[in-house]
Amino acid sequence: MSFQQGSTLFPKVSLSEIEALKKVFNIDVTYNLCPLRAILLKDQYIDPHWALVFDKELNVVLQSAYLKPESLVQEILNKRQKGVTQLSEKFVYFVGYNLGYGNYYHWCLQCLPTLILYFSLKNIYTNLKLLLPKSLPDFAFQYLQILNVDLKNEVEFIVVDERLYLAKEMIYPSLLGGEFAFEASISVLNFSKSYFENSIKKKSSLFSLNLGKKRLMYCARLDSKNRIIKNEQLLINHLKEKYHAKIYTNTGQSVKDQANSFHEADIIISPHGAGMTNILFCKKGTTIIELIPDKYTNPCFATLAVHNELKYFPCVFPTITYEGRQQDYEWEIELSSIDSVLSKLI
Repeated sequence: MSFQQGSTLFPKVSLSEIEALKKVFNIDVTYNLCPLRAILLKDQYIDPHWALVFDKELNVVLQSAYLKPESLVQEILNKRQKGVTQLSEKFVYFVGYNLGYGNYYHWCLQCLPTLILYFSLKNIYTNLKLLLPKSLPDFAFQYLQILNVDLKNEVEFIVVDERLYLAKEMIYPSLLGGEFAFEASISVLNFSKSYFENSIKKKSSLFSLNLGKKRLMYCARLDSKNRIIKNEQLLINHLKEKYHAKIYTNTGQSVKDQANSFHEADIIISPHGAGMTNILFCKKGTTIIELIPDKYTNPCFATLAVHNELKYFPCVFPTITYEGRQQDYEWEIELSSIDSVLSKLI
């Protein structure tokens, strides 16, 4: 469904923002109005590493093959077929992760919101167990604890190794299949706002009381080895000296601190990266300036910002090294372009 100016179903987005999105990402502004769904599978295998689901004949359930080309499925299956562990037949297992569970964005936008369905289905299935890998990252455990998931009694943690696991009954939610990856779901956004307001929101110490002035935060990537910004330190010094920006690094911060720091900021400047997932928790009307390498124009945060009723500005800069994997790309920021945008906002 396309964006309709003035429709109550869609956020109030200026025509200039829409044109910026089309120019940079070649996309329309849309909402995914598909309902959250889940399918009940019987006698299915699950590969613990990729969360790929297979039927009795070891054909992959395509919905579970998110971001994995069909050409790789058999190769993955051959590597994992080192034995089978039978899960208890007493339980119905609810799959709570996909192959992206270790990435903050994929966890928050796909894996975590599956709990909407999990909590609902607990009223129907008294023997429901949440199926998760033992190798969950710390931020995932923090979110589960925030939502009062009983890790000891509600969750079956499976070892990520070479075997397959067989479940007599397994529920696979639609969110994990990628259908909401780049088109935000109203249900997911409402869920995010609800757990922020009820369980996460508090005062953080990132900003001192500074009434009457815009609170500007730069989300740094200095500790990242992916898509390195060659002149990031120069950019940081410039933002601190000219705009008194607060410099924030997500790594090592609790999920509550990340959420609250983004919520308190009025203007957020950030290079494209998983840390931008925290714009889920921004106040309505917060300005987001995303810095993007021109060889990797991924629209996930652009659409998330627009759907969350944030003011979004994409700034695209030249990639100076782009051989090999996109994670190895190197790029530079033009400070004058940042000044041009900020001059209109501050």
